[in-house]
Amino acid sequence: RGGNEGLDYIWGNSPKPGKKWLANVFTGEFPHKDTGEDGFKGTAPIKSFPPNGFGLYDMAGNAWEHCSDLYRPDAYSLFLKSPKKDPKGPRGGVSQIEVNWFLQNGKWPSPLIFGKQHALSFLHVTKGGSFLCHESYCLRYRPGARHYSESLAPTNHTGFRCAKSR
Repeated sequence: RGGNEGLDYIWGNSPKPGKKWLANVFTGEFPHKDTGEDGFKGTAPIKSFPPNGFGLYDMAGNAWEHCSDLYRPDAYSLFLKSPKKDPKGPRGGVSQIEVNWFLQNGKWPSPLIFGKQHALSFLHVTKGGSFLCHESYCLRYRPGARHYSESLAPTNHTGFRCAKSR
């Protein structure tokens, strides 16, 4: 949250402070009509909205950020008995069909059911929300928002952030 701990969004607790959007989100009647009230219909150019407290732009909304961490719906429960700081996600990846099975049955399928899944079909964590997030559908335009996507399923509302340590 850019140094603003305890707030719902990087700019405060209201999704639209002072009746002004501070991130690129879906405005209007979802999913039929984006009014562009935030200034954009679709993705916005970088730096269209103010940075967070650390000077980073577009940490919420605009495009889901595809992360290198593999996704598993039970990933953090694996760390409950032995917590880790900044865990890198699970070691083994899972595919959408395996996640669907897990969510419906409460357990992971036997490898005999679906066979071995190709690594490119593994799900990865995505974060931050996108211009398709709307308050009536997925109020996820904040850095802590998490979802998942397949590496081989490109969309116009998912991207990645290039970063390096100093």
